Amino acid sequence: MALDRQSIEKKDFPIGRRGYDPEAVDVHLAGLADDTYGKPTSLPWAIDFGDGIGRHPVQIYEIFFLLILAFILTRPAHLPEGARFRIFLGGYLAWRIVIDFLKPQPLVSGLNVIQWACIAGLAALAAACARDVRTARTEIHEPIAN
Repeated sequence: MALDRQSIEKKDFPIGRRGYDPEAVDVHLAGLADDTYGKPTSLPWAIDFGDGIGRHPVQIYEIFFLLILAFILTRPAHLPEGARFRIFLGGYLAWRIVIDFLKPQPLVSGLNVIQWACIAGLAALAAACARDVRTARTEIHEPIAN
């Protein structure tokens, strides 16, 4: 799906009217078969996927997070072009770093592969934002040619 100015203005972006992650419901229903379940917990809202162990419903946590992020991003605000997408991307990558601590996955230096990829994505996003800020400052301070 192309993310251009018109589609963002129509709020038809990843968490727009059609929703971002319908697969979050599917993976919740799939249970243990897809390896996206949460770690065991004794919290009252733990979900038993059929193995007798209550687990964090990380898929439901993700749905709630995305609903909150959608609410925030659809508020009226005067933002530069592409800012909503960058906020979405940064928020989602940060969310995945946090939520994946609740998933039993193999770790590499304390983080799983998805968390490392999210860190790389956040670094690239930060570099792009820093470049845009430098470019904007340069344009503001350039003398106007007569």
